Formats: sequence, structure tokens, C-alpha cells
Amino acid sequence: MTTDGGIVAVGYEDANSDWITLRKFSPSGTVLWSRTFQRFRDNTAFDVIETNDGGLAFVGNVYGETPNGSFDFYFVKTDCEGKLNWNEQVVKITHE
Repeated sequence: MTTDGGIVAVGYEDANSDWITLRKFSPSGTVLWSRTFQRFRDNTAFDVIETNDGGLAFVGNVYGETPNGSFDFYFVKTDCEGKLNWNEQVVKITHE
């Protein structure tokens, strides 16, 4: 829940898509806006929070383009309307 009483959700656009969707709803359930983000293949998004500046941030995994084909971490920060401020892909570190 956001400070204005709204609700935000993050997840797949659909089961056959690599798009991640961030969507905000009013307190009554009306969609206020919807934004999509794409990186590589096999995107997943896990959690979304409201940040101190009123924006949103979420984290997920993307199938990395690394030699071992690991899943990398993906961080996204948006403004209060879901418009991208920045994103970052971090290569997963593995210990052998």
C-alpha cells in the first residue's frame, strides 16, 4: 500500500512474455497507470516498495548473458508515476 492509499503490484505482463509490469491501483481498485519493463529473457519481479521520495523500487531476476547462464539481480527505481529513474543489472556472484 502506498501513502496515498493506493496499491502497487509488480509481475509478469502475461505467462508468455518477458515483460515485467508495474501497475498502480486506486484505493477502490481502478488502474491509475501501468508501466512495462523488459530486459532479457526469463524476467521475474519479486517485491515492490514505495521509496522516501514517493517513487517506487522493485527487484527481480533476469537470465544473465554470463558464460554460466546464471540469473542476475535486476533493480529498478521509478518516480511516483512509474516512469523509469534508473535500472541496474548486477551479475550474480557464485562461490565454488
